[in-house]
Amino acid sequence: MYTDKALRLIEAAARQPATRRFWYFAIQSVHSPYQISEEYLERFADLPAPTAGCGGPDQPPCISIAKRMHAMVAALDDFVGNTTEALKTTGLWSQTLLILHADNGAVQAGGAHSHNPYGVGGFQGTGGTAYPYRGAKFSKSHRAASALCF
Repeated sequence: MYTDKALRLIEAAARQPATRRFWYFAIQSVHSPYQISEEYLERFADLPAPTAGCGGPDQPPCISIAKRMHAMVAALDDFVGNTTEALKTTGLWSQTLLILHADNGAVQAGGAHSHNPYGVGGFQGTGGTAYPYRGAKFSKSHRAASALCF
């Protein structure tokens, strides 16, 4: 969905190359609620199945968090690759400043936000860390949960 919209915007922009633009795409991947299309999950069919702590009444079917994370990273990678290629093909790449910025850090398993000793969304082992700094999202040391940008 995001990729299709981005590609349509790029194609329209190519018809008016002198116009300046600012585009901001807030891709909700890789992030909870860990939902991803079957197309991407199938790419990682060989990853092991979960052993415990997966699923719940308001969660998607029990699929390993590793498989979901891999699939979400693949979807994000496809988005960046497809939009970059479209910018190059349309001649807009030389006029583009592309900034990729991550979320603001991890939620600790069992932390104030997860409400679950087993991890985020009931998935075992899904808590994060800001190591070597202390803190995580929603903690008093939140500033340590920084993210990189390139």
